[in-house]
Amino acid sequence: MTAWTREKIEDRIAEAVDTLARLPAERPAGYKSCMPAIVRSKWESFGFDGDPWGLCDERTKKYGPPSSEAIDRTMETITWLKWLSWKDREVIIRRAGGERWFSIEGRFKKTRVTLDIWRKRGLDLIVQTLNTGAEKIKIDIPLHI
Repeated sequence: MTAWTREKIEDRIAEAVDTLARLPAERPAGYKSCMPAIVRSKWESFGFDGDPWGLCDERTKKYGPPSSEAIDRTMETITWLKWLSWKDREVIIRRAGGERWFSIEGRFKKTRVTLDIWRKRGLDLIVQTLNTGAEKIKIDIPLHI
């Protein structure tokens, strides 16, 4: 098998975020309807979130449910994220979901450089763990940044 890289890991995490967003909404048990979902406007019937001028981007398009292979890859990716500290995990997931650095900076009250160090540290930990086959390896980067 080929060696894992940061880019491959980032792609898998982005796919996992997309897969989780495409899962159907959870409903209360025992309540179901045979009626189809209500289409609220003609734009929603084409898969858009009500943007009649076509200004919406890829993130607001609605796609069908994910495949079972995508769900399996997502579950594997989630286990990788459990190896990380909560800060590294949060930054990686938010960046994979397309969130801008500016809003992540506001959430953590840190600079983009520091957040990028956290992201790279987390990705490097996953890459190193997958390439060596070890359960978890510590990386010697200071955590106080």
